[in-house]
Amino acid sequence: MKTAILSVGTELLFGQITNTNTVFLSQQLNLLGFDVMYHYTVGDNSVRLADMIEQAFKDCSLVITTGGLGPTEDDLTKETACRVLHDELVMHQPSLAALEERARKYGRPMTPNNYKQAMMPSRAVVFSNEVGSAPGMALTEGDKTIICMPGPPREMTWMWENRVGPY
Repeated sequence: MKTAILSVGTELLFGQITNTNTVFLSQQLNLLGFDVMYHYTVGDNSVRLADMIEQAFKDCSLVITTGGLGPTEDDLTKETACRVLHDELVMHQPSLAALEERARKYGRPMTPNNYKQAMMPSRAVVFSNEVGSAPGMALTEGDKTIICMPGPPREMTWMWENRVGPY
């Protein structure tokens, strides 16, 4: 299957962090027989992100993203993927419960921006994140699938090994 990896985060473009996720995912995907055709990096900008997803889908049927799933205003990967693949965000109750439990565990209040992380596309397969706060997801429309995972390498690696790889 032709695959593109799309890394999301202005900090990657500015060279503030090294993109180890792409190396890890390329190795893992190749071991599974996927043809990694492209690596893209885009900043935290919904218009450019949508353009990159659409560009990747011109040649690939699978796009895997890392980053942009957090609770801040500039975390727009899930919302953008949802828009490109013609779906709508709905509250995902298991993700909400996990976020509320995480907040209780760490003695933190649930702030309004935390609820954003529990919003998922209505057709998504949701991947829980037991080492961080942002769940991941897979969304399919026709022959196109996008899989979105968190950006922090520890969370992304865990999610790949425990949720996405088996999926």
